[in-house]
Amino acid sequence: MNKKLLKVFILTVTAMVLVSVVVVLLRDKQTLSISDTSLPDLNNTGQVYVPDSDTEVADQVFALTGLEAGEDDYFSVVYYEFDHSYAAALLKEPLSEARNRLEAYLELELNLDKEELCMQNISVSVTEDVSSYLFGQNLGLSFCTGSVVLE
Repeated sequence: MNKKLLKVFILTVTAMVLVSVVVVLLRDKQTLSISDTSLPDLNNTGQVYVPDSDTEVADQVFALTGLEAGEDDYFSVVYYEFDHSYAAALLKEPLSEARNRLEAYLELELNLDKEELCMQNISVSVTEDVSSYLFGQNLGLSFCTGSVVLE
């Protein structure tokens, strides 16, 4: 995947997340506060995810992996600090292997188990050039409820 296509993907996902946040806020008549800059501590362990400022690719958007997909890259992940969400793109076939590698990476990088990962706001998708059939769907993590089964 080239750098321009990945940037378009990131901007598209960012726009979708922003629209979702606005819809929820309008529905619930809540105000938006962006003061917290770390992943909530789900288990009261004192561990939180704080992104490395060197990886910031846009305002409050951080690349957890490289933006330029290399030959050996199976996935790319960005973190949206403003709502503590993650967007992952599976970059090549076989998609089940790419997703398995992504899941192992997230467990290690975020120091969360599978159950905790399922509680996070993580979208997993593919670009149209990887799979036009699955393009536009949130595939989810394989061990979470509602995920798409990949062959």
